[in-house]
Amino acid sequence: MNEINKLSCKFENPEVEEKFLEFDWKSKSKSVKIGLYFILVILGGSIGAEFLERTSNSNLAGFIFGFVGAAVLLKATDNFRRRYFERFFSIYLSFMVPLNSYLNADIYRLDYDLPAFPFLITIIILKILPISFLWASPTAFVCFLSAMLLLEHSKMEPQMYLFYIVIFIFLVFDKWRNEISTRNDYSKNVTIEDTRLLMYETLKRYFGEILSNQILSEKGKLSGQIKWVSVAFTDISSYSTIIENMSPKVAVKLLNQYFSKMHDVIEKHGGHILNYIGDSIMIVFGAPDDVDDHELKAVKCAIEMNEALKSLNKEWEESEFSRFWKNHGIEKVTARTGIHSGSVIAGNIGSDRMLQYSTIGDVVNIASRLEKANKEFGTDICFSHEIYINLKKELHENASLSGEIKLKGRSSPSKVYSI
Repeated sequence: MNEINKLSCKFENPEVEEKFLEFDWKSKSKSVKIGLYFILVILGGSIGAEFLERTSNSNLAGFIFGFVGAAVLLKATDNFRRRYFERFFSIYLSFMVPLNSYLNADIYRLDYDLPAFPFLITIIILKILPISFLWASPTAFVCFLSAMLLLEHSKMEPQMYLFYIVIFIFLVFDKWRNEISTRNDYSKNVTIEDTRLLMYETLKRYFGEILSNQILSEKGKLSGQIKWVSVAFTDISSYSTIIENMSPKVAVKLLNQYFSKMHDVIEKHGGHILNYIGDSIMIVFGAPDDVDDHELKAVKCAIEMNEALKSLNKEWEESEFSRFWKNHGIEKVTARTGIHSGSVIAGNIGSDRMLQYSTIGDVVNIASRLEKANKEFGTDICFSHEIYINLKKELHENASLSGEIKLKGRSSPSKVYSI
């Protein structure tokens, strides 16, 4: 937890203190503006009365100073007002209350010889005005001292002085306690919020934003649903040869750069990455959130992933990172993608102690088989007839029948298309 200076009631860390002041200002700003308008009205009326009655010039000077100061703060920017409103209230009250008390000593005495005006201002400073302990306590002391000095010629019993002093000490202590308590509460809330954000960001990195939001909203349950989706598998060609003589650190760097580039494209087309399996990416379109025309988007995504890989190859060429595979006779890094659509069970799969969001069904196996079919047909993107019939005109015309493959559990061969 952030340390708080018990004397100044400020955070020891200046950055934390500044953030607290910005946060605290959000709740104070309206009250401060209302207070400044109130001062303008009261002092404006007082200035008018002084001119009409032609009484104390000292009072008039104080009223004008306060009026101008309040007007400047109201006209200034919000940030300027936040930084200087405490100084204005403290300086003005420290000057005006003693002066006004001295000039109007007889008026402000009550029957019990308690100077009402300065003592009332003392209470307002410590209990009502939204200024910090560091500024409020010396200002309140000046006002309280003004009240006590006015009792010099009163007939009040000595023990009554002690009574008012005890009240003043109690008010100062209460102000100090509230200041410390407010900062402690802020520190706890910030710590909790930072932890929550860290957990959410970590969750999002592992499961993606959409799935993370669903996990949180459904308290981690995500029970299985039967959904019609498109599943894609993409693999780096000749991956084993490429990393054969790479150190683990270099291999991880290659994969991280590749996965990061592919992730951007997948997210753009509404796909959700289910898993990284070595160099392979398993993607679903249509789960956990429904996606319109997911068959079409899956194909567009595969095409753009290939384009993104071409761009990545240029970057590797410029940085000479490509030497790791060019020295093995591999000109560039390429990838193969297989896509199929159909009905799956989508949800949290696993034990009661460890779960993973995934899809189960024949669609997954066929998509994986179609990815491998690229080797047989010499293509980069293979997809099933179920995908082909859902393509719009431009993609449909550019797609071609590559051949047929025998799938496990099917009596007749399945058509394979590429683009």
